[in-house]
Amino acid sequence: MSVLRLISLGAALAACSGAVFSALAAPDPDQIGTGELAAAGTLSGNYLAARHAEYVGDDRAAADFMSELLTRDVDEPEVRRRAFLHLIAAGRVEEALPLAEDITDGGHIALLAAVVRAAKAIRNDDFDKAEMLLSLDRPGSLGDILLPMLQAWVAHGQGDLDKAMNSLSRLAEETGLQLFHDLHAALIYDAAGRNEKAETAYIRAMGDEDAAPLRVLQAYVSFLARNGRVDEAAALIESLEGAEENALLVTIARDNLARGELAQAMIKSTRAGMAEALFEVATAVRQERADDVALVLAQLALYMNPEFLVGRILVAELLEETGQLRASIDAYEKIVPGSPVDWEVRIRIADLLAEAGDVDEAIAQLQAIAEERTDRPEALIRLGHIFRSEERFAEAVAAYDQAAARIPIIERQHWTLLYARGIALERVKEWPRAEKDFLRALEFNPDQPFVLNYLGYSWVDQGMNLKRALEMIERAVELRPRDGYIVDSLGWALYRLGDFDGAVKHLEQAVELRPADPVINDHLGDAYWRVGRKREARFQWHRALSFDPEEEEIGKIESKLEDGLPDEEPTERES
Repeated sequence: MSVLRLISLGAALAACSGAVFSALAAPDPDQIGTGELAAAGTLSGNYLAARHAEYVGDDRAAADFMSELLTRDVDEPEVRRRAFLHLIAAGRVEEALPLAEDITDGGHIALLAAVVRAAKAIRNDDFDKAEMLLSLDRPGSLGDILLPMLQAWVAHGQGDLDKAMNSLSRLAEETGLQLFHDLHAALIYDAAGRNEKAETAYIRAMGDEDAAPLRVLQAYVSFLARNGRVDEAAALIESLEGAEENALLVTIARDNLARGELAQAMIKSTRAGMAEALFEVATAVRQERADDVALVLAQLALYMNPEFLVGRILVAELLEETGQLRASIDAYEKIVPGSPVDWEVRIRIADLLAEAGDVDEAIAQLQAIAEERTDRPEALIRLGHIFRSEERFAEAVAAYDQAAARIPIIERQHWTLLYARGIALERVKEWPRAEKDFLRALEFNPDQPFVLNYLGYSWVDQGMNLKRALEMIERAVELRPRDGYIVDSLGWALYRLGDFDGAVKHLEQAVELRPADPVINDHLGDAYWRVGRKREARFQWHRALSFDPEEEEIGKIESKLEDGLPDEEPTERES
C-alpha cells in the first residue's frame, strides 16, 4: 500500500542513495561463515556479525553489533558511520546523536548528521542552533532538496516569514521541485494565519486536481474545513475514492472530518513542519527504489513528530519492503489503537505474521478481527489468501464464501475475490463453481491476464474448449510476454491441439523463463517426445522430477521415463 504520490525526482535521488549508503556496501557472504558468527563475543565476531546483519538487511541487529563494538573502544570512522546510519534506520535516533557530533567529513552522511543534530536542537526550541547546523556548503543533491524546506521551517520557528519564503525560493528555481516549494509555502502561510496566500499556494500545488498529490489534497481539505468550507472539504475527500493506494488517506481524512479534527491545522508546529519535509523527501526517494535512504529519513520524521500517523505507516511499509518483517510488525503495533486506520493496520499485522512464519497466530488474529466486524469482508478475504498459500484449499473456500456473503452486491472491484476463490475451488475439484467464478471475474475485467491464463490453462488441462482457451491464453501472453507460467499455458494449449512444433517453441521459451518449474519441464518433455526428440524428452522428465513435483505427478513422470508416451492423440471435449 502506498501513502503518498509525489513527483519523481529522477536520477538525482537515485544517485544519492548510493552515495549515502556507500559506506554500507554489502559484505561478501562467502567471507562470513557460521563459525565466525558464533564468535560474536569477540571484536572480529561482532564486526562480522554486524556485516552479516547488513547483508540480510536487519538494521536492528546491525545497530546492536556496531554499538557493541563502540563500547569496546573501537574508534574506527567506518564503524561509527555504519552504527550512526543503522541506529537511525532502527528508530534509535537519540543513541545516534553522540555519533553525529563527529561526522563532519562532507557528503550525504554528514548532511544526515547535521539534520539529526538540528532535529535535537528544534526539540529543545533552539532555533538559532538549528539554523547554524543546517547552513551547509555544497550539501549535495539530497541536501539541495531537503535543506531549503528544513531551513524554511526553522525560520518559521523564529517568526521570520520572509526568511522562510526566501529559503523555499531555491526550490522554485529548480526544475521538478516546484511542488515542494508550493506545498511548504502553503503550509507555512497557513500556520502563520495568512489564509489568502496559503490558499493561493495550495491551489498552485494541486495543479490539475485529478492528478494532485494526495498529501497536497489532504492539506487543502484541512484548510477548507478550518475555514468553514466543510462541504468543499467533503467533496474533495470523495474525489480521492477509487484507487487502492488512496484508501488509508481517505479513511484518515474522512474520520478527521467526522470528528471535527480538521478544524485544527495539519501542521501545528515547526517540528511537525520539519517532519512533513522529511516525510515527503522519504516518499520521493522511495519511488526511486532507495528504500534504505527513505527509511532513515522517515525515522527522522517520526523523531521530529512521534504522533505523525502517515509517517509511522511509511516507516512500517519501508521496514516490510526491506525484509524486516518483525520490525515492521512492531512499527504497526505502535499505531494508537482506535486510530482511523486501526482496522486496516491489524489486518496488515496478521498478513506480516503469516509471511514471517507465524501462520497459526495470523489465522487466529484474522478470525477474531472478522468476528468483531461482521459487516466487513476484508479479514475473511485475507484469511482465505493465507489458507490458499498454505494449500488448505477447503478452508480457503469456506473463508472466501463467508467474505462473499458479506458483500451485498458483487461488483467489478471484487474480481480478485472471485479469482482467488476460483483457484481454491479448482484445487478441491469443484470445477463447475470454479469455472463460474473465473467467467464472472472476466466479465468484470475481460483483459486480466492471470484470470485469462488460469481459466484457459484449466480448460486445456481438462481437454475442454481448447480453441477458446487458446485465444484466451494468447491474449494473456500479449499482456505478459515474460511470464513463464502464461507462456507455458500457451505451449500446452498448442500441444493439446496437436500443434507439437508450436508447442515446443513456446515451452522452450517457458523453460528459459522458469527453468526450475517441474510442470513446465514435464510439459516440454511431452512435446519433445511428440516431435521425435525422445532423448531430450527423457532429459526434461528427469529435470521435472528433480524439481520436487506434486506427489500425484511423480508416478506419472516415472511411468513416462520407463515407457514413453502412448500413441493416442490429445482430444477435446466441450464443457
